[in-house]
Amino acid sequence: MDSFIHQLWMDDGQFPLYNKSESESQGSLGEPNRIRELSGSEPLFAGMNYMGGIDMSQKTKRILMAFFGVVITGFCVGTFQKASLGADPFTCFVTAFANVFHSTYSTFYLIITGALLVGVFFINRHYIGIATIFNLLGTGIAADFMYNLLDHFFPDPSLAGRFAMLAIGVLVTCFSASLYFTADLGVSAYDAVALTAANKYKLAAFRVCRISTDLVCVIAGFFCHVTIGVGTVITALLMGPIIQWYNTHVSEPLLYGKDAEIYRRRQEKSRARGMMNA
Repeated sequence: MDSFIHQLWMDDGQFPLYNKSESESQGSLGEPNRIRELSGSEPLFAGMNYMGGIDMSQKTKRILMAFFGVVITGFCVGTFQKASLGADPFTCFVTAFANVFHSTYSTFYLIITGALLVGVFFINRHYIGIATIFNLLGTGIAADFMYNLLDHFFPDPSLAGRFAMLAIGVLVTCFSASLYFTADLGVSAYDAVALTAANKYKLAAFRVCRISTDLVCVIAGFFCHVTIGVGTVITALLMGPIIQWYNTHVSEPLLYGKDAEIYRRRQEKSRARGMMNA
């Protein structure tokens, strides 16, 4: 298992910044050395990273960010279900196909997710990893747990209470998604679509790609007579920008420390080159 995890986090993926010559990479912890470490060739600032006072390698940080990101996302799904103010865009998309073919949600969830996973595997398998497994196995359990917990304490919430659940759910979902996106150990099949468009094909910033995929899902749901609630519209329009904000101000600084700005500049230059070459 350790070698499998090592393979996942050592994937060349999206993290290399730029290559320095061997002579430039010498020295202590100057900027060239930090750049090399950010490329994934070894744990970033090994022996110097601390989370809660505990020495922690970058690999361990990634695994914990992925795990807690997925679990918290599951809790938020349960919160959305209890709020009952509209499903998230991907749920609308799956429900649309289920309605057209007069089938069940669970059946088409497996079909569509499976098809997306196959596509991601051939186009950008970097996004299939241990967090994908966490997502498949843990999200549903966490969602059911949170829904039952909220149902026990708030069996019949008021409209104001439901909107409060929706607001908390959106903000916390964006935070948790940012954690496991930044951990870069795999994401859900649907999340991989916007990430691939932004990071591999450089079509636009992630927030724009995410809004685009969400809107496609909502439009498909609308034309297939899926109920579109205020929660659907809010998540479709706001999740991309909010996740981007968390990436910049929370998740990347948590993972990279003071090198987060270097990483961010490299991503922006890479995206700009991709758009110029398109």
